[in-house]
Amino acid sequence: MTNSADIAGYQFDSQLFHGNCLISGMVLARELSPAALDMDNEAVLDQHAGANGIDRSDENTFDSSEFPKVIFDSQVTADDVCGHCGDYLI
Repeated sequence: MTNSADIAGYQFDSQLFHGNCLISGMVLARELSPAALDMDNEAVLDQHAGANGIDRSDENTFDSSEFPKVIFDSQVTADDVCGHCGDYLI
């Protein structure tokens, strides 16, 4: 059972992503080390944010083109597709 406050994915640079797809895409773009693939998504994003001076707790301080923003289950529609794998987010 999902909760409307559960993380469904991320918005990054005008696209939506599943958590693992986001990390894979960021590794391919060389924004993250391949070691990130073996880590928890949130831990990876926390480390990346810290290294880039981004306050993840205040999404008003950055744009989704600069750093991924969380998308909650309550924000996803049946038509939302992952920009990396092409599967539906829900």
